[in-house]
Amino acid sequence: MSEKKQAKRIGCSWGTWSKTDCFRDAVELGWLPKRKKSDKRGGTPPSVVSLTDTLEATVGVGEQDEIVNQLAAAETAAAENRQWKDLTSEEQRAILAEHEAEVANEPSPLESRPGRFTTAGAREHQSV
Repeated sequence: MSEKKQAKRIGCSWGTWSKTDCFRDAVELGWLPKRKKSDKRGGTPPSVVSLTDTLEATVGVGEQDEIVNQLAAAETAAAENRQWKDLTSEEQRAILAEHEAEVANEPSPLESRPGRFTTAGAREHQSV
């Protein structure tokens, strides 16, 4: 009797029947044949497409995002080669403002601690 008929006879689906301990025991004891796993994948295979000139032109050659990467590299190189005199006055003001904000918020570790030395470098008196 087929496995599907067995499942129907006991009143359940084949999937439910195949998950029971009774079914597994019957397979292990050889009362039912072991199920062979198929190497085939379900579904239909992809359709074949002719490689026309139009399709080939849309596929392109090179890496993904190659053009974007080239533009980014060119912009980075151009920005690195710019000197202070090449910047517009607005760019110079923006850079100075950003620098002053950084200095105000994070003093340099090379500067002495506030209150320990004067700007002239003479030591101030501190009570211990």
